[in-house]
Amino acid sequence: MLEKVFGKKSTAVVYIVCSAFLLLSFGISALSYFLWHKGSLLTLVGFAAFTAFELALMSLPVFVQKKFRLYIPPAVEIGICISSAVFLLNRMYSAKTLLFISLSPLVGGFTVAMTVFCILSSLAEARKEHTGRKYSPTVVTAMAFVLSLLLILLLNTGLYLLAFFTRAMPQRGFSFFITYAVSHTGGIAAFCIIGRLSLRSGKPPKYRIQSFKNIENAERSALQNQNTTQYDVIRNISKDNTDYKKVVRWLKTKFLFGRVLYLVLYAGYLVVACITFTKHGKLGLLLIPPFALGFILISLVYIYEYYLFSKGSPNQRLRKFKIAKTCVRIYTLILLLCASFLSDYTLNEFSALLSNTLIIVNLASLFYNLFGKPKHYPPHEKKHAKEELGGDIPPAAPPDPEIK
Repeated sequence: MLEKVFGKKSTAVVYIVCSAFLLLSFGISALSYFLWHKGSLLTLVGFAAFTAFELALMSLPVFVQKKFRLYIPPAVEIGICISSAVFLLNRMYSAKTLLFISLSPLVGGFTVAMTVFCILSSLAEARKEHTGRKYSPTVVTAMAFVLSLLLILLLNTGLYLLAFFTRAMPQRGFSFFITYAVSHTGGIAAFCIIGRLSLRSGKPPKYRIQSFKNIENAERSALQNQNTTQYDVIRNISKDNTDYKKVVRWLKTKFLFGRVLYLVLYAGYLVVACITFTKHGKLGLLLIPPFALGFILISLVYIYEYYLFSKGSPNQRLRKFKIAKTCVRIYTLILLLCASFLSDYTLNEFSALLSNTLIIVNLASLFYNLFGKPKHYPPHEKKHAKEELGGDIPPAAPPDPEIK
């Protein structure tokens, strides 16, 4: 099964190991913060953003190869995974050892240059096949070097901004990130030399991104070029007949069912909140009915949504209910914040961040339900054929006995 998704089992193993390492590292950091109060919340948020970015970056080649039928050299996919893990090791242990300080920019620069070189050389080869114009390998290599260095500088600028907003700025400030970006030059130059020699050899390019929408032609071309890796990847992915839309629908239905179970926990939370409100006189008593009504509406929408998606028939009524539910959720969260302030309780930074994040998420959900894809849900009640035709439906003609 892994070969059908990733093309090669080795690529899948590296991806799973590196992804597990990133998630485990973030999980340990989160436990350290919440249980032992080590680090700061902003640092944890920055770590979460870094983990999400790296996982998306690692998954991008797999998605592109699977979705658009573009063969991507496994070396690029493996390089991105390894460079992400090494970069994290550099951040975690840079104060204890010099190994990852020197290894991280070398691997990172090598991987970025390999990716950029694959894209540029693939475009040059495609242009040569369509127009017959030759290209200069030296120019392609030089462009790969310059673009790779610019990407590294851009990435480190983003890291600088992330460190600035999460208050995790190193002592040397912006010069640290510039120096770190320049240190990638060795890795970039190393692969540019390898890429230039591969183009000079005259052999079919192994660092090329190619389409395999026509599977037979792609397999034949891979065999002619003696590229067994490309042949195996194309053959494995083309064998995958899984209906991923059906899988996504199944997962969404299970998620919606789990969300219905979540209502039990949410009800317990509201009971505790309402008991707390009763201790604050009339103001607290006034807050209880909106909470109760909001919970009832949210529960009905969750159950109705699960019922419709299990039947595979979402409709416009569901969209309207979801808009109302989101409005109630935003209103409830704002009430919670107001009640917390009015109750003279000191909000800790985590609860404040969580509340504000939930408000933003629910606002995004509201705009999506108002203007996004759900507006294309079919109407709840289909029109009868008589109404669509605007009159009576003529009876069907009897079959002619002479026609056999």
